[in-house]
Parts: sequence; C-alpha cells; structure tokens
Amino acid sequence: MVDISVDRLSKTKCKRFGDGKHSDGRGLYFFVHGTSKTWSLRYTEPDGRRRERSLGVYPEVSLEMARQLRDGTRHKKTARSHMLRSWVGRWLKANRHDRKDAGRSGRWLSPLRVHVLPKLGQMDVRDLTFDQIKDAFTPIWRTKTSVAAKGLDRLGMVMR
Repeated sequence: MVDISVDRLSKTKCKRFGDGKHSDGRGLYFFVHGTSKTWSLRYTEPDGRRRERSLGVYPEVSLEMARQLRDGTRHKKTARSHMLRSWVGRWLKANRHDRKDAGRSGRWLSPLRVHVLPKLGQMDVRDLTFDQIKDAFTPIWRTKTSVAAKGLDRLGMVMR
C-alpha cells in the first residue's frame, strides 16, 4: 500500500538524508545530490500540464518555509483556475475533437480572443454578472452583429 501522508519529513531527516528524491507530500520534494540539497514543487496546471518548480536551496529555505511556499502556491493555482481565460482553454482542449482541424486554425476562438477575453479574461467566472458580459458585447453588437452573436454563443458553451 502506498503511503499518501503529508508532512513526512522532519528537520533531522533533512540534515541526514543521502542522495535521492524524498517526498514530503502534496508535491513537495527534497532533492539531495552530493552536498547539494534543494526543494522542488511538482504541480498540475489548470490545463492539465505537469510542472516542476524550484523553491530554493536548503538550509536557506527551511522545511517550514518550503511547506508554506507549497501551500501558498496551491491556493494561487486554484484561484487562477477560475479565470475565464483558463475556462476557455480547458473547454477548447476538451472539445477539440468537435472542431474543424482540431481547433488549430483558431477561427472558433477568434470572437472570444478578440472581443471577450481582453475585457473579461482575468475575471473569476463565479463573479461574472450579466452587466459585465453585456458591456463586453455592447461595442460590437450593432456593427459586427454576426461576430457578437458567435462570441455570445461560444461564451455560453464555455460557461455551461
């Protein structure tokens, strides 16, 4: 059975570890290679890509500091995953098989990329209001009616 506990390392263990990769849990790793000792964080982006980020060198970055950095990074990633821009990216990736040319031509995304994401892309989808969406489409509603209709339709697909 795999041990999935958290905070498995201690100050004493960090001083005595030999060469290798040692897990503290929730993506925090302590790497030892000769006299070099470093902290690393493995995480998954909202779009599904796996990443690894260095948190610093031991003992300048203590075990407690590495844990705080790990926990702070996790909260920041969660907040970023609710931005409209990341929702559009995840929806497009999940529904790529339905798009012509697997969505690579960018024509499906164009109304959102040009008219919606510059105004609403950094906003949390949980906080979007009707008025904010209306304000994003008002400048093009009468002049570029078909583009506005496509953009609104595609925004609705992403938000469902």
